[in-house]
Amino acid sequence: MKTLKIFSLAAVSVLLSTVIIAQSKTETFKVSGNCGMCKTKIEKAAKEAGAKEASWNAESKELTVTYKSSSTNAAKIQEKNSSSRV
Repeated sequence: MKTLKIFSLAAVSVLLSTVIIAQSKTETFKVSGNCGMCKTKIEKAAKEAGAKEASWNAESKELTVTYKSSSTNAAKIQEKNSSSRV
């Protein structure tokens, strides 16, 4: 009986972690900018739009974001970035 409880708890934990991970998305898209100041603004804007993590590469001009699909999406993050750099 104790083994069954432990197995059940483990199964529920695995299912919950799968659901939580499934909601997290990582995407990369082009964002123009030139310098370290741009990097700070771009990453900050992405996080304000709901990104959990944001990393902009100045050389490739690509922003990689990780976000929960239940709270935001790539379009909202891109829109926030466009309006914050004007």
